[in-house]
Amino acid sequence: MEEQEPLVLEEMEMYRAFVLPEDEGVTYLDWMSGGMDVLPQRIGNFSNLKKLELSFNELTQLPQEIGKLLNLKELYLTSNRLTRLPQEIGKLTNLRILHLRNNELVCLLKEIGALIQLKHLDLSDNVLAELPQEIRNLANLKHLRLDYNRFTQFPKEIGNLTNLTYLNLVQNQIVRLPKETGALLNLKILYLDNNQLACLPQEIGMLRNLKILDITKNVLTQLPEEIGHLSNLKELRLTGNLLTGFPKEIGNLLNLKELYSERNQLNELPKEIGNLAKLKYLCLNTNQLTRLPKEIGGLSKLSLLNLSDNQLICLPQEIGNLSALWTLRVEGNALTCLPREFASLNNLENFGISDNPQMIYPPNIWHDFHGLPAQRVVDYCRKHEDIVSKSGRINKLWPSLRLLYLAHRDENCADTFVRLPVELLWVIQNYAVSDPFVCIKENQEYTPPEGFAPRKSRGKRKWAQINYLH
Repeated sequence: MEEQEPLVLEEMEMYRAFVLPEDEGVTYLDWMSGGMDVLPQRIGNFSNLKKLELSFNELTQLPQEIGKLLNLKELYLTSNRLTRLPQEIGKLTNLRILHLRNNELVCLLKEIGALIQLKHLDLSDNVLAELPQEIRNLANLKHLRLDYNRFTQFPKEIGNLTNLTYLNLVQNQIVRLPKETGALLNLKILYLDNNQLACLPQEIGMLRNLKILDITKNVLTQLPEEIGHLSNLKELRLTGNLLTGFPKEIGNLLNLKELYSERNQLNELPKEIGNLAKLKYLCLNTNQLTRLPKEIGGLSKLSLLNLSDNQLICLPQEIGNLSALWTLRVEGNALTCLPREFASLNNLENFGISDNPQMIYPPNIWHDFHGLPAQRVVDYCRKHEDIVSKSGRINKLWPSLRLLYLAHRDENCADTFVRLPVELLWVIQNYAVSDPFVCIKENQEYTPPEGFAPRKSRGKRKWAQINYLH
């Protein structure tokens, strides 16, 4: 049965709508963004109303007559100025959706527990610090948002909501998760970022249906071994914690596709990381890694690998097995050379290698590959002022490569960088401070030589700028 067209109330129609006799035919009433600060008591006359949209107004309270809408299934009150709900809210026993995001609620009345048909409850962006025990009665609840509130403890009552599939507690001040968390067996998405969690309970491993777990920006120092029991997990976000390593059980997450652990204190990876055969995105930048296990070569589906700002001295030769790799970033390490197997990365389109001051150019990779003659090899020297290019192009090695980053930053030239399409590399010859062949200043465009056409790319090609700051 098709939903009835809403009765949309314009500002001049507001008075007329609420002084007319009861309209038993109206099932959907929409007065969003109407500037209303008082909801008239006659709202109770719309006895057959199923959906009521009152978001983006200036309401500070609801009339008791709201409790007469016994057929109401959806109530939207996002972005008002409500500080509390009336007790009569508990009479809306047919309510399925209740949105109260971005109000000024300081507490919930126990009557909220009477809404036993409720499936979606959004209480985000309020000033709530606790929930009434009666919240446990919402056995049909599937979607619960409590983000951007003032909870310091994970509400234990949530453990009774065993039908929950989505739970959001972002941006609170929660310091620990209770063991009751493990009772949420149907949970698929759990957002806990921007809290004060120092550890996870062992019971986290009982959430076997979990697909997304986000614990970004907490103070975790380690993960429990039970993390390996999350067999259906597809996305794990651990950015901005204090982790020094992963348990070997992380290798049991065979369905994992995305792993983010930037800005931690990781100093090594377990060899079991190589078991994550479905992994596509691995971001480990800004850690303290000095080496990678050779098993990383088993990540055959990996398309993005970010290892920038670590302490890597070398890369394992098995990195050449990452045939699906599209983006590789190793800027800000201590690399001195690249393994010969690097040349096998034929799908590489974005490669960042800047800020490796000990890198010896040309590394061994540039020579003797695919029969490439020496005179067509592109050489890079260690310093900017010594960059030399011969008549050849590096994309003979990597035909898919679009951008190559080779900048170094030092105290004398903090922002110097080179960012240019591979097609231009062969143009740069005898690049030196004393006699620069190419020295394009900021905001100047470079016109390529006559007859030179760039290779077609996915987006609109712009000729590169070389910003060289003396």
